Amino acid sequence: MLTIKTLLISAILFFYSDNQANLINLFDNSPNMQEIINEYQPNEMGQVMVVMYHNLVEKEEDEGHYARAFENFEKDLIRIHTEGYIPITMDEWINGNFDVPAGKTPIILTFDDGHPTDIQLDENGKPTDKCVVGIMEKVHNEYPDFIPKATFYLNGPYAFGDSEYDMNKINYLLENGYEIGNHTSNHENISEITLDEAKEEIISEAKRLEKITKSKSFNFAVPFGEKPDNYQELVKGDWLGDYTMTSSVNVGWNPIDSIYDKDFNVHDINRVTCGEDPCELYFWMDSFKNAPETRFISDGIKDIITFPKSKLDRIYTEPNSFPSSFDKIKYIVYDDESLEIFSVISE
Repeated sequence: MLTIKTLLISAILFFYSDNQANLINLFDNSPNMQEIINEYQPNEMGQVMVVMYHNLVEKEEDEGHYARAFENFEKDLIRIHTEGYIPITMDEWINGNFDVPAGKTPIILTFDDGHPTDIQLDENGKPTDKCVVGIMEKVHNEYPDFIPKATFYLNGPYAFGDSEYDMNKINYLLENGYEIGNHTSNHENISEITLDEAKEEIISEAKRLEKITKSKSFNFAVPFGEKPDNYQELVKGDWLGDYTMTSSVNVGWNPIDSIYDKDFNVHDINRVTCGEDPCELYFWMDSFKNAPETRFISDGIKDIITFPKSKLDRIYTEPNSFPSSFDKIKYIVYDDESLEIFSVISE
């Protein structure tokens, strides 16, 4: 595991290497990293948006901040695509297991409550054009590089307008790159009930999801964004028994730190609200456009994390603090101004 000593020694050694780029290519058998850096200036210590939607409507003024008009949702997706964002699922994000081309930015689109407008199927088993999945796949057909992926957080057996799970809809999601997560069984405010009741709310839904996913692990969305005291300690421990909460998302208003940043907290993930008002989706897209150095930019290689030297203090340096799913990754650090490779850091 990385230590500060290892980091410093590695930095010194590679800083004085005469042919750093060739050495790196021999070291990891990767594409020419210097060329990738010169072309894209990857920054995998940059920030990422987790976007929160609830339902789609005809007129947004009739709903709250979390609803989006059908036509505006399509507009969102086209802008997301044209500005270089690649949708991934929450599970892909927290495990660092995503394929995002060099120069592009991952984005996680989330939908709470299992609304009927998330997915509806026609008589041929295909999504209609009046639902999230149908619109995402319409945009994919028009822009083949757009990847239709999203995470849907469900509560109770009532999902997508049905009194119990319609497995045709569930299977369509899971077979086509989408993901389902836990939003409690009854959408209770878990900060206002007892810990035992909160635990039952989460586990009841976990059991329901387990029958579908065959897994005791789940991603979680906090109802109302309100948590009980000691929530972080509870969900990291054995509070949920045999079940594992692999991530927890809040309501929030801001982009999050990179999964590779030492301050990233998998159980405290803020989301950006959909929409065009201050601190909503369009605000942050404009912000990233005006300050591109703050945005996560992929190097296109899963097991290599590339970023400028100015972000060097953001990496995991304490023993046993690095997420176990990232055991084999390497860091490549380059100079902010010259773009020349400064260091390779590996276990």
